[in-house]
Amino acid sequence: MNVGFCYIPNFVPAVNGDARTWYGQLMEQWRLADRLGYDRIMIAEHRYPAYAFPSTPVVAQAIASATERIRIGTAVALIGQRHPILSAEHWAAVDLLSGGRLDFGIGRGIWAYDLNVMEIPHDTSRARFEEAWSVIRRLWTEESVSHDGPTWRFQNHMLFPKPLQQPHPPVFVGCNATPESYEWAGRNGFHILTSPFLLKSTDLQRALLDRYRAALAAAGHDPARFEVLGNYHLFIGEDERAAADAKRYIAGYLAFLSAASRPHPLSGQDYAVYRETDAMNWELEDMLANRAITGTPARCREQIEMLTDACGLTGWIFHVNYGGVPHERILHQIELFAATVLPALATAPGVTATAAGKG
Repeated sequence: MNVGFCYIPNFVPAVNGDARTWYGQLMEQWRLADRLGYDRIMIAEHRYPAYAFPSTPVVAQAIASATERIRIGTAVALIGQRHPILSAEHWAAVDLLSGGRLDFGIGRGIWAYDLNVMEIPHDTSRARFEEAWSVIRRLWTEESVSHDGPTWRFQNHMLFPKPLQQPHPPVFVGCNATPESYEWAGRNGFHILTSPFLLKSTDLQRALLDRYRAALAAAGHDPARFEVLGNYHLFIGEDERAAADAKRYIAGYLAFLSAASRPHPLSGQDYAVYRETDAMNWELEDMLANRAITGTPARCREQIEMLTDACGLTGWIFHVNYGGVPHERILHQIELFAATVLPALATAPGVTATAAGKG
């Protein structure tokens, strides 16, 4: 089973210092994960101030330059918000310079602020996303490309250089609450990234994953060859005090997300599910009890086993940097998890992205 980290952090000046210090802390965490044998680091693209990373290709290449073997991915690249020629260029370069370690996670975005600041109408995000991927795929796999679409148009463009991984890096689609996203990923033969902690229950997550696997099978793909990465908050400690600490930091993170999203509601029919309380549930106590990995190593192993079975996951990308968790404590958690939990997961079944279908 593949295990890594998903970085969608919020910057807390009182804990992280200035931006340069914060990025230095992040790099130290990523180098440690590489040395300890984790499988991947995935970073998120957002434009809301002090949240995640707006310049994901730059940060991804910095990770690649500072590490030796760990795979570098996006969770996700908001490809509908950039010109697809730029995305194809930037991510091909990252794949080449990293020695073919890119996992290309893509999504249309579920933050209204990101769409608003780029002046993208919410009800066009899915069409832009699908058009952008079509262009990127063609630029990566065809010699010369002309495109005349509803959003972008160009003639006879030859992309050089191409990505190192052929026909292109493994593609992961960010899927949360929208059934159409799971079905689109399945029809196209892509791996997926999920965030079950956002949903009301593991039953709902499993039902959405059943739709994904049915779409894979209907399109002639073997579902067993595809990764389903679950994105959960992790807080591990030597004793039960870790559970109490987890509550404080996760509560801080959820408060940040709530404050950031409240003035910027999503609109449009495609985002209706994100406005429905029967699908989304950010209630803290329920999340801690059922949709987070917290506590002692033994407790974390139990929760991972339960959620792997309940949701049908093949791998994990954990949040460890959120809500003002101090840098030294993050380093300790990365080390403690590697020593006490990772060996058990290493023997669990999983899928290697580079060996699976690349869509």
